[in-house]
Amino acid sequence: INAEYMGKLLKFKGLLDRGAMMKEQYSIKRDKFLGEVRTFQISRFKEIPLSKLPVETVQRERYMIETHTWKTEEITIKLDLQHSMKGNMRTAFMMLDNSKPEGRRMCVAKVYQEQVYGDLEADVRMQVYAIHFADAFNRRNPPKQVRFLDSFLIRRNRARIPENMRLMAVERYLPGNYEKYNNNWDYVSPSLRNTPQAFSHFTYEYTKGKLIVLDIQGVGDVYTDPQIHTSSLNDLTFGSGNHGPEGIRMFFANHRCNPICTYLNLKVRGESEILTQGTIPRHKPNPEYFSQVRVRKLSRHLRPIPDSFYPEDLVWLGIGPDLFNRLAIAFSKYDEDSDGKVPITELWSILDELNFHYLDESMTELENKIDYSRDGYVSFIEFICWWCNVE
Repeated sequence: INAEYMGKLLKFKGLLDRGAMMKEQYSIKRDKFLGEVRTFQISRFKEIPLSKLPVETVQRERYMIETHTWKTEEITIKLDLQHSMKGNMRTAFMMLDNSKPEGRRMCVAKVYQEQVYGDLEADVRMQVYAIHFADAFNRRNPPKQVRFLDSFLIRRNRARIPENMRLMAVERYLPGNYEKYNNNWDYVSPSLRNTPQAFSHFTYEYTKGKLIVLDIQGVGDVYTDPQIHTSSLNDLTFGSGNHGPEGIRMFFANHRCNPICTYLNLKVRGESEILTQGTIPRHKPNPEYFSQVRVRKLSRHLRPIPDSFYPEDLVWLGIGPDLFNRLAIAFSKYDEDSDGKVPITELWSILDELNFHYLDESMTELENKIDYSRDGYVSFIEFICWWCNVE
């Protein structure tokens, strides 16, 4: 933030200190202003003619959540080092990822500033874990789905590159009005957004109290740069920002459960009074309808169903036409015989098609859970029952 923007922020802070502005008003104005500043800076970023920059060959490193290892491949990029956007801890540069199709190449590459200690590997690792938890959250069919930007590392090995510029964390360029919904300590945005807070709460219950995903921020419900706190302060997986049990406690000390928390059957934590504002779910799946018999009637819908068609079974399964279409398209892509089943070995291709990252169990355990009939194939019925948590 340059001197002009900092001056405006200090003016807001002065009004707060003099009692001329309430704390909630200050928080709202500060967050709105920072969002506008970031949007303005990014919009100026986008005007940079990256296509004229030289091509650079780098090593891309992706964190594989299933094996807890890094997968390396060579790609080419175009990186603009002449223009940058500085935050409190990191500096961002615009980048083109030539491995992506035209129109989806615009990325942001980040490095920590020289005087700041940071762990880019931990940052990327946290974002990959957050993607997994977002998948799990979305499978519960909340009113609004959430998504985290794909993130990876690039390693630049050419000579004469400064040490602090050799490793960079990269994510897709995200335009729009940026907003922070909670931070990694005690801040909860006063804006009436239920989904971000419910998502953080969900991650704690989903992992049985082992961790929580905080620092939820982004554009709408597309998030980036999360921080994970774990129940063990000695866990170094998620960097120095992991405040452990105390960080988890501080979130719930300021959290009020909302209708999304109730919809997801999350344990009431924090203040006992549940918020009644913001997004409220229309319906809740009825477990009495969760049966193989009712789902079997859906097997004829291997092809995508029309947007206007909303069968009762889908409602009670907690799945809407859009999500059903996604599942059907991904499944039928590998159902070469159109017989409603695929070899178990194709399961991972389907999950990859859906950008779903599985964490809780090994590949063999997951295959055994989904292949209910134990015939070496996954039927569409078995697949959708597993997706909807049908026993």
